[in-house]
Amino acid sequence: MTPSAPQPASRWDPAIIVPRLPGLVAGLVLFGVGIAMMAQANMGLGPWEAFHQGIARITGLQLGTVSILLGIPIILAWWPLGERPGFGTIVNMVLIGLATNAGIALIPPVWGVAPQLAMMLAGVVTIAVGSGLYLASDLG
Repeated sequence: MTPSAPQPASRWDPAIIVPRLPGLVAGLVLFGVGIAMMAQANMGLGPWEAFHQGIARITGLQLGTVSILLGIPIILAWWPLGERPGFGTIVNMVLIGLATNAGIALIPPVWGVAPQLAMMLAGVVTIAVGSGLYLASDLG
């Protein structure tokens, strides 16, 4: 009887997930802050955030709150298709929305073309860095 090779650890083993959590959290927070920066630049948003912003303006809810609330039915719509959201997907939905709300509360809006362009560019770069950290964590 030959000994079997050791089994690789499961992707969802805590020993594998825990070291990746800081990157996940930092990435999602940065993503939310980047959205807030773009919103405070008042020069437009990406399509999904523009949709959220329109609903926020109509309902009086915060932008990040709308993002969270709309994420719930989207995730539920995946279920009949056989897709199950990962841990990172659920955390993504909640943490980006909370970080967006916090960012809007803490980052003052800017006015004037040069400050607005600078804030918009900073928001795009912040989202890019956040996306890289989130994707690198491989927890979605």
